[in-house]
This record gives sequence, structure tokens and C-alpha cells, in this order.
Amino acid sequence: MEHLTIEQARALINRTLPISAELELFEHWRNCKICRGILKPIVVEKAQEKYEISQSVIFWYPFYVGDLQFRVYFTTKYIVAVGIGKRMIFNTEFVQVGWEEVERFHRGFLDSFVKYFISGSPVIYKDIFPFFTSTFFSKTVLYWTYLIPHGRTVSYGELAEWVGGRRYSRAVGQALARNKLPILIPRHRVIQAGGKPGNFTAGVELKVKLLKLEKKYLAELKMGKNDPGNSQTY
Repeated sequence: MEHLTIEQARALINRTLPISAELELFEHWRNCKICRGILKPIVVEKAQEKYEISQSVIFWYPFYVGDLQFRVYFTTKYIVAVGIGKRMIFNTEFVQVGWEEVERFHRGFLDSFVKYFISGSPVIYKDIFPFFTSTFFSKTVLYWTYLIPHGRTVSYGELAEWVGGRRYSRAVGQALARNKLPILIPRHRVIQAGGKPGNFTAGVELKVKLLKLEKKYLAELKMGKNDPGNSQTY
């Protein structure tokens, strides 16, 4: 396979490719230093983006998927945080709203999010911003993590290699632990060396369940059991 083009690299970070194309490119670029060199300035560019908002215009909405409780925090432009289970991230200093307000500004997000936990289908949503992540290094870690496609995993060491070297493995783990956009920035796809799942904000059991759901979904997609017109693009 040829090296990534700039257009392909931007399509990856913007999630505009079919899952099949993402997976094919991923298996190449994860092992290609030249391709990661093409991706790096695009990741850096994303990590440097600014979004100035005040707390007074952050809304939140509580909801359940089965017995699991969530809160989504958002502005009129971006999803900025997701709380899972007991890790709700914030108290109630923001403005609580109903389902209609989430749908008004982020149409389709909640339906896609719920379906993910039921069937493993991708969360079809791209308007996210790690507003509560303050450092450039942590944002860089998160955007590299964002590039891990559906149903695939990497080790903390491999992710650290992308960021700058395996010596950053511990710092990468700390950045992921502070990720306020779980699922959307898929920290659950980062595992320990040797295949052990490692930690997860909402518990290791849920992490393992999500990885199994994603792999099952991809297997069914390959067999033609899922609707490619509705679910092959993030």
C-alpha cells in the first residue's frame, strides 16, 4: 500500500471515510513511520484549536441506556463531555435541559449513542471538542486516540510511540484517565501490553463488553448483516 496522502489523513481525523477504508488505512499507518509523520501535523493542528466559551452556555442532559446512567454536556456547537455511571464529571453548575435541546443542536447524537451500547454500531457524530482538557500534550494524546478505528485496539506503549516515544507511556495513561469524552474519544480501545484490558473510567467489565460489541458488529458488517448505507461512516 502507498503512503497516506494529506487528503486521506484529513479524512481520517474528520471521520469522513467508510469504516472499511478506515480499517484498511489503519493497518498500514499504525506500522508506517512515514504515514504517522504525515498524520502528526494534522493531529497537532487539531490539538492547537481553540474554542472559547463560558460555563453559562454549557448545557447537560441526563439519560439512561439500560441500567447505565449518562450525562452529555454540550454547547450549541459541540459535545464537550460525557459522564458515565458514577463518574458524572461535574455537579449541576451548568444548565440542565431536555432531550429536545440536545436534538435541536446535535441531531441524531443520542439515538446513535444508545444504539452503540445495544449493537456496537459506531456513534455517528463528529462535532466534539475536548474543552475540559487543558494541556497541549493531553489533547495530542486524545486526538491520536480518536484515530483508533472501530473494533481495533492499541497498547499504551504503541499510543505513546505515536505521541513521541514509549517513554511517554505513563503520561499517556494519565491523559487518557482525564478524558472527558469517553466513547467519542475511544479510550476503551487502548489496552495493556499482552492484551489485558487495563483501566476504564466506567469499569473494566464495561470496557471488555464494548470491545466485544464492536468486534461483533464488524464481523456482522463483513457478512452483510448490517446496513452499509446507514452505518459504514462515522
